[in-house]
Amino acid sequence: MTGKELFQQTTSLDKIVEILRRRVQPAAMFLILSQLGSSNQENSDVFRSDFIKHMDALLGQVVIERSEDADTVACVRQHVHQLVHNRPIYFPQGLFAMWKYILVHCESPTPPSSQEVYEQYKMVFPLCMRFGDVLSEQSRGGPVDLFQAFVFGERPNFEQSLMRTLVLYCVIARQAERYKQDFFDFQTVFQDKYGVSLLDYITALFGLYAMWKQKTGDVGGKIREDWYQSISTAFEKTAIAHIVADVIQPLCFTFEEGKGAFTNNVSEPWDFKFFHDHPLYLFPGDSVIPVNLPVLEYALTEGLFWKIRACFSQDDLRFQNFFGKPLELYVFDTVSGACKQSSSTYVIYPEIKFGPKKSRHDSPDVIVRAGNKVIAIEVKAKRLRYEASVVKGDLASIQSDQRLMTIEPMQQLYGRMRQILNHECAEINLDGVTELHLVSATLGEFPHIPPFEDETRRSWSELHGIHQTVYLHRMSIEDVEVLSGLLTRRSKSVFAVLREASKNPYISFRRYVFDRGIAARNPQVFQKEMAELLKAAAADIFRVQSI
Repeated sequence: MTGKELFQQTTSLDKIVEILRRRVQPAAMFLILSQLGSSNQENSDVFRSDFIKHMDALLGQVVIERSEDADTVACVRQHVHQLVHNRPIYFPQGLFAMWKYILVHCESPTPPSSQEVYEQYKMVFPLCMRFGDVLSEQSRGGPVDLFQAFVFGERPNFEQSLMRTLVLYCVIARQAERYKQDFFDFQTVFQDKYGVSLLDYITALFGLYAMWKQKTGDVGGKIREDWYQSISTAFEKTAIAHIVADVIQPLCFTFEEGKGAFTNNVSEPWDFKFFHDHPLYLFPGDSVIPVNLPVLEYALTEGLFWKIRACFSQDDLRFQNFFGKPLELYVFDTVSGACKQSSSTYVIYPEIKFGPKKSRHDSPDVIVRAGNKVIAIEVKAKRLRYEASVVKGDLASIQSDQRLMTIEPMQQLYGRMRQILNHECAEINLDGVTELHLVSATLGEFPHIPPFEDETRRSWSELHGIHQTVYLHRMSIEDVEVLSGLLTRRSKSVFAVLREASKNPYISFRRYVFDRGIAARNPQVFQKEMAELLKAAAADIFRVQSI
């Protein structure tokens, strides 16, 4: 909701900045913004109720202090109730914008009193709505703006993403025997640079995250004044207390550091990379709060890739070149493990090399056959270019990402399957197959929105040479995990879902499954590995030291 919708007029940016300078107590407002950005749906409903009560109180004051007609004010109150009912009264981009503008335009904060927190809480929702007007004016409209909004608003399943991160980095990437001469030990490089193992780093950061996550469900959506967390106190009884500062400090920023980071780009509506790199706000001393929990989730998942990448120079591509291989094995293990849990009979073909010695090809990462039907999956460790595509909204960069993530991988997959169907790979028998589902998967996700999706589908329509009935799908890794959950069911239902999903190009596969209430249980392929990781983490991190 914007300020214009509620107040029937917009507030200029200059006026908003004046309000920030005169009336905002930064420390109190940061405490509130952090919790609003971390709230769940139940808490959001409580915040909406608080806002309505506050507006009712203000309208009551208008009747008393200004002798306004009570019936007129009652009509206004009814309008506010109808307008706000079941609608979000704040939004993530607005909360991020408030962080940025407060850092740039306010002075370094002093610790807030309880009264200041209460007063700032009454201000935050109307202020966020006014920022909605500013952001709407900065919007260019059209497909690029829709693209940016989609990327910013998409929030992956954190539990699944964290599990995938742990399995990818701490299990599969360490299985040297599966890579032969291609194995690269980036774990040792990470520990040499940061002084802590990758598992200890993840566990320490997750421990901090869990402390805040627990608090979000404790008090029914009320703003907490005990939201601060002392880094030293949080870990004082753990085995890594002596190195935790080295883990957490690089993820923190002070008021002055935030001011310096945003002074020259405060008006850029989509540039929040600084918060992804530094998700924790550090108060004087060692108390921290998250900018919000989603950016801390990012640090534990997607951000971990860039944390490891920072161990190497720009020209050193060893980690990036290696990372695609564990990802391919993760997809194979997930899909094949799910098939083994099904009552249906599947034939699984792993990736192999085929063709003449001078021009060898790789088959898809995994091929699943059930009778006369086949699913072939090829995965690429591709992501959107954050700076050019997401922040700047550069159309040429977006179109390049589209080609690399949605068009070229499908062209490769289609070509390989055409060769296999033409009996160029003797090890893979697809005789008698009449229906194929080709799945091009990427680690990142390119939005399923027009006109980009239309262009992708147009390019796909030019693929020829497979004479069986073929359905083309593009998925993220999370979509593939949902597909794996379906594979634990009877094969007939899996292929029916895939056929129908292919008719819905403007939503992701997981969204299609979720919206239709289709049961897709987690196949729990890596239960043993996860249990061992948790046991190792408990031994290394949360061991109480002897006194």
